[in-house]
Amino acid sequence: MLGIARQMGCDWRTAKKRYELQLKLENGQPLPIKEHKSLLDPYKNIIDAKLEIAGITASAIYHFLLDTTDYSGKYGLVRNYVKEHKDSKPKKATIRVPKEPGKVGQVDWKEDMTLINKHGEPITFNIFLFTLPFSERKYCKLTLDKKQDTVINLLIYVINDIGGVPREIWFDNMLTIVDASKMGKHDRVNEKIKQFAKDIGFTAVPCRPRRPQTKGSVEAFAKLCDRLIAYNHEFETVEELEKIVERFNKEINNEVSQAHNRVVNE
Repeated sequence: MLGIARQMGCDWRTAKKRYELQLKLENGQPLPIKEHKSLLDPYKNIIDAKLEIAGITASAIYHFLLDTTDYSGKYGLVRNYVKEHKDSKPKKATIRVPKEPGKVGQVDWKEDMTLINKHGEPITFNIFLFTLPFSERKYCKLTLDKKQDTVINLLIYVINDIGGVPREIWFDNMLTIVDASKMGKHDRVNEKIKQFAKDIGFTAVPCRPRRPQTKGSVEAFAKLCDRLIAYNHEFETVEELEKIVERFNKEINNEVSQAHNRVVNE
């Protein structure tokens, strides 16, 4: 073996390993597979626990790891691991709403969402959703009710947050926005909302029922809120949950939008 090592110009141990590998190849034996450690290894138990939550996505788990651990790997590692351990579901096609700068804002709710706190208590809440389809700028806030005064106050928060008023704000057929007695009619916005819209400077537009193309951006936003599922058993109070939603709101506006491939806040 020493003679072979001299001919190869390497250490005798290296020559021995190569000789043994060559023998295995000639005899048709499988070669040993070198194990590679992954940056994800220390966090797999956390991921496995989160995968027990129905409906959770790889993106939700990735952002949870960034927020609560020192994970420094890329999203692709998490995505591939989740894909291997979770049944893939076909995605529904989304019909995109026509987009024009400054024209439209969209409002909807992520309704009756329930998360469990650290004490095992279920907390049911709603998330008010607002998006500007052209820039994909988003605003969300946790609420415990969907009253008309709550909607009006949230719209004021939105206007302060985005620094302006779109010419139109489209609403799902919320009973706080439309009169039930006028369903099916062209002008069905109730008088209080109509007056508020006039004072602020926008037109309230109720979406037509069963027309998903009129609210595609905000429905995609509602789906994005599923990231919050990763915080099951990770908070104690409603106030702490409100802060989690606020952080989520900041995060999504500092991410690159798939719609225009730029950071939303830009």
